Amino acid sequence: MAPDDCTRDGRSATVARSNRPFAHRCARMIRTQSDYTTMKITRIYSGPDGHSHFADVEIEYTSSAPIGRLSDWQPVTGLAFRETAADYDYDWHVAPRRQYIVMLDGHIEVETSDGAKREFKGGDVLLVEDTTGRGHRTRELSGKPRRSLFIALD
Repeated sequence: MAPDDCTRDGRSATVARSNRPFAHRCARMIRTQSDYTTMKITRIYSGPDGHSHFADVEIEYTSSAPIGRLSDWQPVTGLAFRETAADYDYDWHVAPRRQYIVMLDGHIEVETSDGAKREFKGGDVLLVEDTTGRGHRTRELSGKPRRSLFIALD
């Protein structure tokens, strides 16, 4: 039987037509995983002007397998589970350390000291690095308790 050509990440693999289960898995992986080459997250950082700012960051996927796409491993120093009250409204503050915040649920507004505001919901990831300067403020918009993960980087 003539082989099928299965391409992933610019590489080509030959799959015999008689090996249909593998060929279908390969085609499915190409179709679903090639649509996303990065994961978009939001960074909050302190600029040289002493103000906090937003930046959009793309985390590149560097490997692919039937279980999904993966980025490079990131070194972390700790993990905390957090729940805030439904009326959470925290005035100006800096991040206590460089950390990722993974929103599990809820709906917040974050304002940086340069005056920009953005909203975040469950599934969003923030890289918080404004450990100096005026910082940012955060308030809950949903009126419900919010759960998140804090992943410390230093």
